[in-house]
Amino acid sequence: MICRWMERELRKLQTKKGAEETKTTEEEAELRKLTEGGKFEYEVTGGPRVKVANRREKKLVLRYSKWLEKWGRRLQVATYKKLQCDAYEPQTRNLIEAKSSSSREDIRMAVGQLLDYSYQGRETFGKPNLAVLLSNEPEWGNIEWLSPHHISVIWEERGSFVDNANGRFTEPGG
Repeated sequence: MICRWMERELRKLQTKKGAEETKTTEEEAELRKLTEGGKFEYEVTGGPRVKVANRREKKLVLRYSKWLEKWGRRLQVATYKKLQCDAYEPQTRNLIEAKSSSSREDIRMAVGQLLDYSYQGRETFGKPNLAVLLSNEPEWGNIEWLSPHHISVIWEERGSFVDNANGRFTEPGG
């Protein structure tokens, strides 16, 4: 009987602690300049391949940012405690995760990150428009499953950027 009581009390404590951690994460969501800090979330872990992918993603995001600046649009970075998205546009609530390749594995990873960031920042930023930023047009078979989940794709094409969201992520009006 005492053991069952202790288990119940421990569960209550764990539930309370989890709720407090979630609240703290949401309260700590904030915006920063895109170039501030210069790190992407997973830069610290992994071997040389991860570092190369990280550099490619950062360069891709910076090219995309310069492209948007032509239209008077400005990207920032949303941080959530120790997590950081690749790019966020506050005016349009566009939340973007960049990947160095258009492989199915990288796209799946980006989707998980986007869902996590949108959840963590929901109190501060509201419901965002989600997109994966790629350096080239993906195979459509790799991304057709994103549409029902309201996740768009942006890719670089001959010195400009296009998206499959009627210009939401790439044109002047957004």
